[in-house]
Amino acid sequence: MATDPLDITKLSVEKKTLDTPNLEEVAKVLNSKLCDNFKEVCAEVVDCPDLTQAPFHLAAKGFGGNESIIEVGGHAFVQPLAQRDKIYDLRDFPKVVGDDKSFVIAAGAGPWPFVKTCCEYIVNVIVDAKKVITPLSRIIKTDAGKVKLIITPSEESRYCLLLNAYTSRGESGKVIKVHCKKRTGKLDFISTIREAILAAFPDKVFGFGGVFVIAKGKAKFHVMQDFSSTPLNTDEELNNWLQFYEMLAPLSVVGTFVTKDPGLGLRVQHFHGFSQTEGGHYHYDTTPDDVEYLAYFSPGKVLYRIDRPAEHIGFGAD
Repeated sequence: MATDPLDITKLSVEKKTLDTPNLEEVAKVLNSKLCDNFKEVCAEVVDCPDLTQAPFHLAAKGFGGNESIIEVGGHAFVQPLAQRDKIYDLRDFPKVVGDDKSFVIAAGAGPWPFVKTCCEYIVNVIVDAKKVITPLSRIIKTDAGKVKLIITPSEESRYCLLLNAYTSRGESGKVIKVHCKKRTGKLDFISTIREAILAAFPDKVFGFGGVFVIAKGKAKFHVMQDFSSTPLNTDEELNNWLQFYEMLAPLSVVGTFVTKDPGLGLRVQHFHGFSQTEGGHYHYDTTPDDVEYLAYFSPGKVLYRIDRPAEHIGFGAD
């Protein structure tokens, strides 16, 4: 089976200009609505801190400059049987967004040809058309039922099946800071934020990328096992294939969310996180009395939908 990335010039690329949120208005909405789900809430517009520093450990300092949301592939390439030929290259992103290089954070499926198994991917790189400039991405796989974290080498720029990315020049700029403690409601952190914004601006399509740290407590994550040899036709079969774990803070989590799908078969939220020894796909915290979140989000200006599957399948475990 071929393991080279697909030619980006032969893939469908759909482009949509996103609505531009007033960050002060969004922060006001979050301060009002997040109290329904958390005991302590503070949302404000701030200058982005240096995100290369602890506890975030990102490849660039900020989220500013040519801010874009990119979704590639989709869950229909995983289920019922994985389409292993769906291999892509992060080095295509600068060309897609019209830049010489891009800072990319993303949640997706990792380069199975490199690790020889299906795996989760936490993308955290600066990349140009020729190489990965700052290799800080992490591959998460299962090994005899245990989570194994691998730092992606600089020569590896592939990913597979699906990806939700935020790209920018990594410049400083204004961002929304969200600090929450002690969950009192049922929604996960990202759903709380996304649904609050959607309720306040139902006619708008906003897209955000960012990072949050689970500073205290524990959270539920999953890691995909190796490719299933039998079709995954139901949510029950899918969840039996996935491996679920409870992971301990501190955890740094990156990804994207859009307030709603404008008819492009989008995954409305997707975040992957890591600690020093483990990681995976974020679901929700499991210690609501103890949990503490600290987040920084930036809006995208343009949405790119690449290689959209003919059929949209929601991810049943979200």
